[in-house]
Amino acid sequence: MESVAVERLFLQEGRARAKVAVGVTVYNYERYLAACLASVAAQTLPELDLVVLDDCSGDASCGLALAWLKTHAGRFNRVELLRTQQNSGVAAAHNATATAARCDNVLLLDADNELLPCGLEMLLSALEGSGADFAFGLLERFGEEAAVMHNVLWDPDLLGRCNYWDTLGLIRRDTLYKLGGFNDLEGLGWDDYVLWCKLAPGGGWGVHVAQFVGRYRVHPKSICSRLDDLEVQRHLDVLSAHFPEVFKQK
Repeated sequence: MESVAVERLFLQEGRARAKVAVGVTVYNYERYLAACLASVAAQTLPELDLVVLDDCSGDASCGLALAWLKTHAGRFNRVELLRTQQNSGVAAAHNATATAARCDNVLLLDADNELLPCGLEMLLSALEGSGADFAFGLLERFGEEAAVMHNVLWDPDLLGRCNYWDTLGLIRRDTLYKLGGFNDLEGLGWDDYVLWCKLAPGGGWGVHVAQFVGRYRVHPKSICSRLDDLEVQRHLDVLSAHFPEVFKQK
């Protein structure tokens, strides 16, 4: 799994081996970071690791993360703060965060999003009892748009239409390594979509939790807000060229 060089700014080693690690990636999201981290601390799952990676932010994100972790480190089993030496992009940041996690299951949480208190507990329960590669639950879209995400079951045939599944899900770390991690094909920024396109042809799948597990913020800086119809089609054309078996119905 390709990653990038990082500097460790803070580490509190774990008391035991937790089943789940949350990896928070942040880039110039100082206004959202505290709420994101607070939502992780509020999880009902008692044993939990936390890795925060600052992708060389130009704002106060890294300093805020360091202060927050020093104050709240006791809530977690293991805590680590990392920083890239230069901005590396979403896919590389996700890979570096997952690589730093020491748990069998990882949830990658972008710093503009949030978890609901029972989110991880429900996702872990579903994943452990299913044999699936990842678990995902309903997400509330909030901010500049109100809607529901992840309100469909896993279906590889749907991948040829659009990406119905965000990174905000609990995935087995072994699965991530088997797939080679996240990739940013031709600068698309759709690393989660690429991951699912790699997962589906081999029979990989996700188990659905029919309850809300998190909140997905829609704002001007989010990827989904920046693309017009022509850009979306260009992205789909690139993916179709790389994964013809997934887009065979087009």
